[in-house]
Amino acid sequence: MHLLLVSATAMEQPEIEVPQGIHLERLVHGCGLLESTFHLTKVLATTKPDWVIQVGLAGTYTATLSLGETVVVGTEQLGDTGAEDVDGCPLSLFALGLRNPNTPPFIHGRLINPYTAHFPNNMPVVHGLTVNQSSGEARTIKHRLIQGAHIETMEGAAFHYVALQNACKFVQFRSISNVVEPRNRAAWQIPEALYALKQTTQHFIESLTT
Repeated sequence: MHLLLVSATAMEQPEIEVPQGIHLERLVHGCGLLESTFHLTKVLATTKPDWVIQVGLAGTYTATLSLGETVVVGTEQLGDTGAEDVDGCPLSLFALGLRNPNTPPFIHGRLINPYTAHFPNNMPVVHGLTVNQSSGEARTIKHRLIQGAHIETMEGAAFHYVALQNACKFVQFRSISNVVEPRNRAAWQIPEALYALKQTTQHFIESLTT
């Protein structure tokens, strides 16, 4: 079985024991929508893995998720692609009438993973919001909260979009490193989140061999 394990940074790539019968390829696709879309598209043009697995850290919008907890992303949404209204609220491409919210691979404006039956059944399935600039200011956070997402990243929607367009089986795991709040790096728990991410990735890859 051929797996492609991708992340935005080398730090987020977990060291795991690769089970027998698994060929594991790795890709650090870079931070943000532009780099991740380019590098994912490039590699999937020349290889067709059985699964593409994206791993990384995320901030949580909700108190129901704990720092260091790992989640699996069921749906993704573009959080700040479009325009800003006079009150600072984001206006999506769909709200602006620039794109039909049901133009594939979008469904009602979201990028939905159709492979949820393969997700670990003991893990929260969340909705992700992908932004070009991570939240760090109270008004920005307030306006993003109304979009109904659980977590914030800078690459998740790009990953879902490219995987769906290439008809790849895919899964996105994110470990919670911080609360989305006025920027406070001192409160982040990156080592704990990376450890949890490693454990989840290891267990998922092992489950594919059974």
